[in-house]
Amino acid sequence: MEVTEAAVLDIGPYPYPPEFQERALGLALHDRGFYARSRRFYRPEFFTAPHLSDLVRVLATYHEAHRAVPSLEMFPEVAADAAGKRGLKPAVAQGWRQAAERVAQAPPGDDGWVRAKMLEWVRIQTISSTAMRHADLYERVSRNGGPAAHAEEFFKIHADAVAGWADTDDADYLDYYDDLVPRIFTDHNALRTTTGYLPLDEALEGGIDRGELLQFLGLWSKGKSSMLVGMARGCLLHQLRVLVITCELKPRRWAARLDRAILGKTREEVLREPKRYIRQIQRLKQAHGRLIIKGFPAGTATVDDVEALMLRLRDEEGFAPDRLIVDYAGEMGLRRAYADNPRLGIIDVYRGLRAIAQKWDIGVVTAGQTDQAAEGREHVGGRNQSEAKGINAVIDIGVAIAQTSEEEARVPPECRLEPFKIREGGRLAAIPMVYMVDRGVIVPAASAGQRPPRADETTVRYGATS
Repeated sequence: MEVTEAAVLDIGPYPYPPEFQERALGLALHDRGFYARSRRFYRPEFFTAPHLSDLVRVLATYHEAHRAVPSLEMFPEVAADAAGKRGLKPAVAQGWRQAAERVAQAPPGDDGWVRAKMLEWVRIQTISSTAMRHADLYERVSRNGGPAAHAEEFFKIHADAVAGWADTDDADYLDYYDDLVPRIFTDHNALRTTTGYLPLDEALEGGIDRGELLQFLGLWSKGKSSMLVGMARGCLLHQLRVLVITCELKPRRWAARLDRAILGKTREEVLREPKRYIRQIQRLKQAHGRLIIKGFPAGTATVDDVEALMLRLRDEEGFAPDRLIVDYAGEMGLRRAYADNPRLGIIDVYRGLRAIAQKWDIGVVTAGQTDQAAEGREHVGGRNQSEAKGINAVIDIGVAIAQTSEEEARVPPECRLEPFKIREGGRLAAIPMVYMVDRGVIVPAASAGQRPPRADETTVRYGATS
């Protein structure tokens, strides 16, 4: 439904800080379909932060000329070109470019929350505007002409109100030709987020894509949780926001393992100089990443419980994760419909986690159990899924932890990561890894001799709100 100018005449500016306004503009670059449907939310007068009103005009001009939104990589150049054509002073032009770069670098994990806040504000303002226009019309009706004389105006106000309330997400589609220019210019691998392990990132051409589900597959006590801890460390060091769901360890125990992984120290070393290491971890706050750990008793948390927690954290604390880590899916609760068929139930759990990845536009990572036949084998893959073979059809990325008896006997013990499923590629070469048992992590073999990067029992938080 096309919205008339009157429907948004009295709306704005946004009562949100500059950081939110930058995210709102970043949303237009991440979700080009949203901008095409909701250009009325991007009027320059809505944005009060420095340079953002000008960038909104630049975006509107580009869209009118090309019927498309520039890609993340193109946007700073488009802003610089526009500043040059207008003959702006160098300092002003530099301000435009810097603001455009901040917008382009905004992480996409907040898109759902930002979209909801924008819609909420516009709808509230639409109600207020409609009420005031109705009140003004009522006064004029009382003075002259009666209701019939103003029927056309009344229906116009009503149509404007309906248009202002229209849900812009009901047409979530991509027009192949309209999206062509930004799609070709976008480096999709640059939009991936880290796995926390550089060799694995390189094998996956940048890491985990938004909307993907990754599973680490391994035998019991072979390092699945250690891989997840190492991933959480890497995400924090890359300034990402992480939500950890633990169905095995208590949150404080999980956090203690993360402490050692960040510090590169054993528990005994940490206890010798606790104040020093507390300060080191506190300095990690400056990276503006954040991590929340939520524990659930084994077999109780369903996918719906996890998503309900994510909604509560988003609405109450403004925390929308870039990465969801579930330790692990096999310990989650099943829906009642699968009480008599747990294999179908666990496949349903994986489908639910993948749905969260797609709806929230984030990477989701969990771990799974191999069968007994995988013990001591040189190669491990999807055929060794012990919980249900159908999981292989659901996951986007599968990485097995393989270890022979000889590798286990070495000091320190060694293993290999074997990617066995990648939706856009074939099987990759194995990645050698080393167990750092005293630190509770697994690290790439090439850096085993180096120090890893620093970076109540229900919920533990790391980092400050960015």
